[in-house]
Amino acid sequence: MWGVAAAYEYVAWFRDERLPPDDQDYEWPAVFIVVADSAEAALAWGDRLAADYAQALSERFIHSGAELASGILIYLNENGAELPVVFDGVPLLGASINELSAVAERELRRASERLRSGDR
Repeated sequence: MWGVAAAYEYVAWFRDERLPPDDQDYEWPAVFIVVADSAEAALAWGDRLAADYAQALSERFIHSGAELASGILIYLNENGAELPVVFDGVPLLGASINELSAVAERELRRASERLRSGDR
């Protein structure tokens, strides 16, 4: 399946339209690494996982993106937090997206704290 595989950071945004727009959980991201042959393959597989998850929970999959992950350790983001890793074509259990969302929430909180403290 994989030729020369690389790691791509994939971000999907979801919306829970059962909540009011001012609720902090109305829109939320999931961030994970997709190991694939290309950015297009990583985006396609991430989108499939995200769409399946959204459909199962009656949430809306809004948009996504995938870019080549940088750094020696693909499991760590710039803040040293672990990002979950999935492989192109390998199914992901629906509950795992919630875990991916928790990683994104933690990272957004850290980024917000850095901005407030003036540390970029």
